Amino acid sequence: MKKQIIALSFGVISIASFGQKAELKAAEKAIKKQDFNSAISTLSSAEGLIANADDKYKTKYYFLKGKAYASKKDYKNAANAFNTLMDIEKQSGNTKYTKEAQPILEKMVVDVSNEAASLYNDKKDYKNAAEKFYLTYVLSPKDTSFVYNAAVSSTQAEDYDKALEYYNKLRELNYSGAEEIFVATEKATGKVEQFPSKTQRDLMVKTGNYLKPEIQLSDSKKALIVKNIALILQKQGKTDEAITAMSEARKANPKDLNLLLNEAQLYIDLDRMDKFGALMQEAIALDPNNPTLYYNLGVVNFNQGRAEEAKKYYEKAIEIKPDYADAYMT
Repeated sequence: MKKQIIALSFGVISIASFGQKAELKAAEKAIKKQDFNSAISTLSSAEGLIANADDKYKTKYYFLKGKAYASKKDYKNAANAFNTLMDIEKQSGNTKYTKEAQPILEKMVVDVSNEAASLYNDKKDYKNAAEKFYLTYVLSPKDTSFVYNAAVSSTQAEDYDKALEYYNKLRELNYSGAEEIFVATEKATGKVEQFPSKTQRDLMVKTGNYLKPEIQLSDSKKALIVKNIALILQKQGKTDEAITAMSEARKANPKDLNLLLNEAQLYIDLDRMDKFGALMQEAIALDPNNPTLYYNLGVVNFNQGRAEEAKKYYEKAIEIKPDYADAYMT
């Protein structure tokens, strides 16, 4: 009886393997004939068999699936298939189908990102541009800047739920948006100039007209992301959540003046001038030579009936910036 059970088990495995091979072969033939609908239909019917298949069948299945969907320009399903394929091969150490899938995936990234840019810049179709920007990120997860583009596009489309989803994704990814800037100093003038690429910068240095090639980082977008999250929450009537989001960001970056001023702006919108005034005091401690901060404190005090205090702040603003017209007019 024991031998009979083993023989039966091998029979089941053999039948399953035969089924996998037949389905995959049929799908491969359909793709060669450019009958992508038939290929997808065949692969869908084989999905149950693939779940418990050997890796060699799984990887071929997901490669064919990705290729068929890519040919139909269904990039979302293609990306899911190729990403699954690459995950399996990464774990096994095999790269057979990954090497074949990579150029297809790269072309998809270019096509989708170009379409997203066209929708945003040319057609002003911000909602669909956001979807395409995010799809570009799905196709190429290392390119996190596309999530930022999706968030900006959704905000432009006033699709605030999606914008919030994308901005929160950026925080999850710890996205800063800081980019490398290639600079060198012009020998004749001593002026630091920026170049569009490292290659161009290095070529100019080789001419002898430029010195001290350096790489600088652009400003981080983290404060802007938090500000936009808070503004969206505020628009949605979620004032407490907006304040919490901004406060949490400030705890992580207590010396970030931009974050502080963004939080202060929230309290202006809420007509909480006491909180606004307190934050202006904090801002002055961070930037004591900023005349606008003293002017704002003057306004707060004047509106709360403290004219003498207001006058002192206006005078301080004028002391720092003698041509500060608004401070003279109050």
